[in-house]
Amino acid sequence: MKQLLISAFLISLLSPMLAQEIKSPKPIPYQIFIGIDLLNPAIQFLSDKKGYEASVSVPVYKKWQAIAEGGYEENKYEHNSWNIDLSGFFARVGFDWYVDSDHKNLNNGYYLGARIGYSPYQLKINELPIKNQGGEVFSMPLGEVSSHALWVAPVVGARVNLGDTRFYVNSNVQLNILAMDLNEKDFDAFAIPGFGKSNNGLNLRVLWSFGFIL
Repeated sequence: MKQLLISAFLISLLSPMLAQEIKSPKPIPYQIFIGIDLLNPAIQFLSDKKGYEASVSVPVYKKWQAIAEGGYEENKYEHNSWNIDLSGFFARVGFDWYVDSDHKNLNNGYYLGARIGYSPYQLKINELPIKNQGGEVFSMPLGEVSSHALWVAPVVGARVNLGDTRFYVNSNVQLNILAMDLNEKDFDAFAIPGFGKSNNGLNLRVLWSFGFIL
């Protein structure tokens, strides 16, 4: 009887600690995320833009993650008698800071970030509007033009775990701000791989990616 009372007393002491341990599991730490963009491949069926993009995020310190994004893109610009094909690779690097994370899984949450983007790309001028001395406008081809573009972008996004798997959906919005665009013919930027169509040097880019945690 004495042993039974002692056992019951010990169980009563340990029960709150065991319950707390069950209710508050150790959070899953930040891990390397590898993702593939799903939105741009889907858009290519509805527009002239074609391409692909992949991304990697690596935890560096507490809620901070280093980001690398890159891919290839083709697009077309047709406006005011201009007809231009463009293509090229692009890369973006930067960081994300997780404002709010799931206490059970730190890889779930909302984040703020920033990117620096760069693209060496080719413009193929199929039609270039030319005005003659009489004021008459006609078009002529100009061939290929090499270009280089640099931009910066603030970022807002979120990453969500798919159930209890290692797969995640990542979505963010990037406000691309053109810092530099140089080409052999001194044309203004029409559209840039990884940046999108330039509207006075600005473009809002939305990314939806599917990936997994290593």
